[in-house]
Amino acid sequence: MRRAWRPGAALVALLTAVGLAGLAPETAVAGRERSGTLTTATAASPALGASIDYTVYLPYGYADAANAGTRYPVLYLLHGRGDTMQAWTRVKSDLDRLIADGEVPPVIAVLPDAPWSERGNWYVDSAYTGADRPGRPVETALTRDLVAHVDATYRTAAHRNARLVGGYSMGGAGALRYALAHQDLFANALVLSPAVYRPLPRPTPRPASSARSATVTGPSPTRCTSG
Repeated sequence: MRRAWRPGAALVALLTAVGLAGLAPETAVAGRERSGTLTTATAASPALGASIDYTVYLPYGYADAANAGTRYPVLYLLHGRGDTMQAWTRVKSDLDRLIADGEVPPVIAVLPDAPWSERGNWYVDSAYTGADRPGRPVETALTRDLVAHVDATYRTAAHRNARLVGGYSMGGAGALRYALAHQDLFANALVLSPAVYRPLPRPTPRPASSARSATVTGPSPTRCTSG
């Protein structure tokens, strides 16, 4: 089941901490209508032996000569199972508004595409070696190769306190994993309806859609759907 994500409030909560740390706040001017840019690009990945496609959001004023010395925090946003990097482009209007209103500091957002394992790779390094669709080292590619590329290509504040990761569904599971397993890289995470299963769902015939549901146990058992 697809949801119309409106992550504005969650972005405020996540990015305010970065703003309070004084990262690039001087370019945020409240009350003005300002629009950032979305650009599609690629990053070479030695881990994959191929390129990573991604879309990057650059805040209003990034290219201005007056801001040439400004460094920006970076928000990595991971899409859900069966989706593409296009899914997160809807966040542009939220970022434009939040930055223009001065609620969050200007931020670079990176939206990687994750097509591997039929877009169901869960953002981990796969050990599967089957000839039908062998697994790929997705986690290494994104946390090592993509992060290094972004820091080398854009004016980022290249340290963990200015690097954030978020996602929904499968991307939420990936964001949770990266925030815990790569604490040297990410200081904060935005975890939306993560597709984390306990116990694992029993194998079922391949459905017509990419959605999959399972019961997540805990204090209040919850029905969880990925995709």
